[in-house]
Amino acid sequence: MHEELMKLSSIKGSKHGKVRDIYDLGDTLLLVTSDRISAFDVVFPNLIPDKGKILNGISVHFFKSTQDIVPNHLITDQVDEYPAELHPFKDYLQGRSMLVKKTRVIPFECIVRGYISGSAWNEYKKDQHRGRNDDRGRTAGKPEVLRPALHSFHQS
Repeated sequence: MHEELMKLSSIKGSKHGKVRDIYDLGDTLLLVTSDRISAFDVVFPNLIPDKGKILNGISVHFFKSTQDIVPNHLITDQVDEYPAELHPFKDYLQGRSMLVKKTRVIPFECIVRGYISGSAWNEYKKDQHRGRNDDRGRTAGKPEVLRPALHSFHQS
């Protein structure tokens, strides 16, 4: 589908991440969430059907739910409201894409995991005894874990 979209005159360029593709439409961007699988910075060859629709739906839900709290970049996720040149791709784009405002990118991501074990759990306990973590009654396998990560995109 990427090759087809790149033939459109309204597409000025694109970038590809592990799971999302970004198409530059001039004043706006088209974000398309693929069915690709990635783990530990590796993109696997197999796809999960409709994974992109689920991930995009989660993002759209939270962008819409929090727009009154903090402004965000979402313009619409309805293909009928996209530029007309994209309408022939509605079957592919509906549910897995969103039209957004261009913004200044801050390449930051937080990954929250509900459990740690093994050496990570041992290090957590050691730090806790040194006063680096507060004790909220966590037990093995139950602490909250927050890990920052950086995204990388490949431009085409």
